[in-house]
Amino acid sequence: MKKKFLLSLLACLAIGSSLTLVSCGDDNSDVNSYEGFQTAISTYLEDATLFKEDTTIGNIETDFYFDNFSYKNSYGNKVEGDANYILLNAYGMNYIQEYYILLDSLSEGRYDFAALNNSLANLNTSFDAVKMESKNVLNADTNANLDIYNGFYANYKDKAKDFINDAYVTAVELSNFLIDQANMLDGLGTDSQTSEQIEFYMDTQILYIFNDIRGVLLDSSEGQQLTGNEFYDGATALLSHYASTSTRHIGMVTAEVMGDLMDLTDLLAGERGYTTTAMENFSLYNYVNVYTSSIEDYMQDDINAQSYYEQMKKYFSNDNSYLEQYHTYIETNIYE
Repeated sequence: MKKKFLLSLLACLAIGSSLTLVSCGDDNSDVNSYEGFQTAISTYLEDATLFKEDTTIGNIETDFYFDNFSYKNSYGNKVEGDANYILLNAYGMNYIQEYYILLDSLSEGRYDFAALNNSLANLNTSFDAVKMESKNVLNADTNANLDIYNGFYANYKDKAKDFINDAYVTAVELSNFLIDQANMLDGLGTDSQTSEQIEFYMDTQILYIFNDIRGVLLDSSEGQQLTGNEFYDGATALLSHYASTSTRHIGMVTAEVMGDLMDLTDLLAGERGYTTTAMENFSLYNYVNVYTSSIEDYMQDDINAQSYYEQMKKYFSNDNSYLEQYHTYIETNIYE
């Protein structure tokens, strides 16, 4: 997998020591998260059953490709499970692996690491749970009948969902820390901006968009494949588009172009807030399975369902949605 160490950014960080991660809930605000991340990533990749390393999905190379993530069809043949899970996990974990190194030389006492440490502790807990379910599937492969095997896979899928969700919480906390506390983007949009800052900024914006899509595919859809629904299909298509774009080379970006992109990103962030509210109140799973895709029936139980529906349509549908427009802009102006 391509490694981007952002050496010029690291050189700007204050030198200091790092300590191991303490337990969630402890007074850990002064404990630099670097060693905790280093230990966690090493532990995750040492496991022989959960991840396949150096594997590609959606053009993204990753060390975090879910292994043994398969169910058995009616003929007893193994079929790989929902690829959206694998792709979402790949990008979120790649982001963490890529950027936690920027914590290495941050001085303790100057920064508040508590939220970052707590999110990592939750991710470690989710890792232990999904690792066990992966092993159960592997062990059941040759011994269990079809129904029992698929029951183990269902448990694996459920814990994989928890792990992905916690990975995105952790990745977003990491991005927030690097932007808000380590000032990683100071000077972006000016003549002093660096290529490393631009790359970090773009990786982070795509992380946020992947997190939006995760909200549709894993939360609002309850992890079920709801193909045939415009939001679900639109989110899946967007996931593929952004995954492919994220692997492309970033061209020469002027301060003016970056300033325009930052303004557009701010507008997208505003719509993200409205859309997050909509998704918290609108269940795509219920819309399809309980209300048989009838917004009128949904409104019998929630008068605001129509407005939530329209906001999600503007944001996710594959027909000139906000995310599609943003993708077109960065494809045209940022990536080669």
